[in-house]
Amino acid sequence: MDKAHIRGIVFDFDGTITRPFFNFDLIKDEIGMPRDMLILEFLKDKDEAFKTRARNILDRWEIEAAEKAILNDYIPELLDFLKSRRIKTAVLTRNRKTSVEVVTRKFSLSFDYIDTRENEPIKPHPDSMKRVISRLCLEPENILTVGDFEHDIQCGKTAGTLTMYLTNGNNDHDLKLDPDYIVTDMKEGFEIIKNLV
Repeated sequence: MDKAHIRGIVFDFDGTITRPFFNFDLIKDEIGMPRDMLILEFLKDKDEAFKTRARNILDRWEIEAAEKAILNDYIPELLDFLKSRRIKTAVLTRNRKTSVEVVTRKFSLSFDYIDTRENEPIKPHPDSMKRVISRLCLEPENILTVGDFEHDIQCGKTAGTLTMYLTNGNNDHDLKLDPDYIVTDMKEGFEIIKNLV
């Protein structure tokens, strides 16, 4: 792909824009669910009382984590660079809107579009990425998807975007998909992105 073709970047949030701030095993233990399942998918067929209790637990963890959030290194510099190049930016996250807003206000971050779990279907459903692409008014081949979880890569590849997997230094990752780029941190990711826009 010609480097001049990238006109937009879709970021995951927790673990990508911010340093990873969730201990999902502890959250799942408190909810009372298997550690090898995804929380939102696990709750789908539960009764309303269970869902309400679990959502309250998840919301509490999310707000506390958002208030303590730290940006990943080089994110401010990267976002400033993208803005200077008029590259559109979006967030596609399974987090709720309130917790994302806490972080964006705290660090004065701005994106062209933010898509949270209030909008269904959620990631990794392919329609979630299609929704974001539509809001950016770009073609999939002009977009790079950046994330630290397999769902991010799955969403991007299904939608036809380029994909960048951020390991955050975890060399033990078991990634079944084949992203276009694998980077250890956003410093490395920034260097690649500079050559794509």
